[in-house]
Amino acid sequence: MEKNAKRPFAPGEPVVQKAVNDLGIAAYLMMHGFKVIGRKNRTIYFEIKEIESQEFDQLGFEYLSSPFYSFDSCLMSIKKIGEYDPLNHRR
Repeated sequence: MEKNAKRPFAPGEPVVQKAVNDLGIAAYLMMHGFKVIGRKNRTIYFEIKEIESQEFDQLGFEYLSSPFYSFDSCLMSIKKIGEYDPLNHRR
């Protein structure tokens, strides 16, 4: 079994669907073993055990103070940088 994989659903176990609109949070939740069941536009859907609902929500907040959030923020900043070719702008 994968290191962060969650235990499979048991027959009859209560499940809920959760949705997030942030790609970084969705990736962070996947890294913690939650499985994506679909995506529509910018919304990513998960199906989780009802008993794990609080953990799922808590991880969404934990992401904001994690190094993964810092990485994601830097990545988004780089995407916004204008074009500049230092090889063609020599003094």
